[in-house]
Amino acid sequence: MGSCEHLERTSMYFDGELLPAEERDAADHLATCEECQAVLSDAVGLHAVLSRAQPAVVPIMRRRRWQLAAGAAALVVAAAIAIVVLRPKPQPSPDHVALVLPAKRSLEARFTGAVTGKFRPYESPSDRAHEAIDMRALAELEQRGDTRDLVGALAVTGELVRAAEVARKTPTDAAAFSDLAGIALASGDPEGALDFAYQALDKNGELEAAHWNLALAARKLKYWRVSRAGFALVEARAEPGWAVEAKQHVALLDRELTRGGDIVKLRAQFQLLVKAGSVRATIADPGFRGDDIAEFERRSRSILEDETPIELADVRRFPSHALKFLAESLQGATPDIVEGLEPVARALDKIAASHVATSMLTTRRDPFAEVTSFDEHCKNDIYAVPCVPLAWQLARQQLADGNVTDAEHIAQAGRDLALREFIPVDYTLFAEIHRKANRSALARADAEEARLTTP
Repeated sequence: MGSCEHLERTSMYFDGELLPAEERDAADHLATCEECQAVLSDAVGLHAVLSRAQPAVVPIMRRRRWQLAAGAAALVVAAAIAIVVLRPKPQPSPDHVALVLPAKRSLEARFTGAVTGKFRPYESPSDRAHEAIDMRALAELEQRGDTRDLVGALAVTGELVRAAEVARKTPTDAAAFSDLAGIALASGDPEGALDFAYQALDKNGELEAAHWNLALAARKLKYWRVSRAGFALVEARAEPGWAVEAKQHVALLDRELTRGGDIVKLRAQFQLLVKAGSVRATIADPGFRGDDIAEFERRSRSILEDETPIELADVRRFPSHALKFLAESLQGATPDIVEGLEPVARALDKIAASHVATSMLTTRRDPFAEVTSFDEHCKNDIYAVPCVPLAWQLARQQLADGNVTDAEHIAQAGRDLALREFIPVDYTLFAEIHRKANRSALARADAEEARLTTP
């Protein structure tokens, strides 16, 4: 048994089973190790004998390569030692490991590699499980310089920091920015993803992966219309797989955007109720019977005709809007109307655990008309409708005074209320705030959302 620990590697070197980097190390070692040189010489001689006597036993797929391994130590002696190394023929070498991905992707984001960018259905993992990929395949991608697939492969295995480092090696490339957006999404940074996606599209407006990642980031940030526009573009491109998934996203966003239609119907119902005059007989609470909109509308139309009772369950569905409509109904209301609205006021105060609504019946005044502190008066969602415009007003005052941080805080609180209660958001105000806060990606999305909101 030989004493050199590299004898096995020398045999693998002769058989062509080493990676390129390992081959270089083996050749350097051969140049100075007589024991490994002897093993290699024996292997070459045996191969030559077998090649002449039994050519059929030589593997057909082996490749033959001649390499000269010259020892550095031999340079100091009188005669140079040259080692001729016989190597197998070219073949799909055993050290080649293809990048193979699972049938379903664990990240919703999209990457730009030839392999990692192919469509695979998204399956949300039950935890932060990562895809299993042969580490040898990752090493080969790195040796080949296949940056795009390496970034995507690292990302899906959970190596997000390493993936970002590789992507930043080509910082002016649109694909790199798009991949960085995907990494930011996987890292839970939708604002960063939005920024990278915009940079990618500024470089290449046709890059579908960037549109996809932009749509994902916008959805997470609740820019519903910006998100829908991105997914709609991918759907229109009709890419296999991606278009179908994009269509599903569009349908979900359409549902989100149209839910506010129920609010419009509720407003019409309250207006009819007040117009009917004697409202005491029109209010009843026979129990919740679902949210059938057709029945909801039928009862609304019937108020003027025969004072069919309107259910308080409908008021409870949208209490914040009901509070506003109550205030509107009290303007110029007769005593009979005020008395008839008492059940509505009591129901709203029960939800809010307050006396705001019933006090409105007594004073005929809007308790939010002169509010100057958003946090103090607007913690309850039932006050969203009067508080949202108050948030815009106070945010503008703070912005005018140069208090950008306070303006952003108040405006964001108002936006949260508005989105929960389907109240229009002042995106023009947000664009101004985000520009002054140097959050350019958000300012850009604000402006785009405002443009898409305008009929």
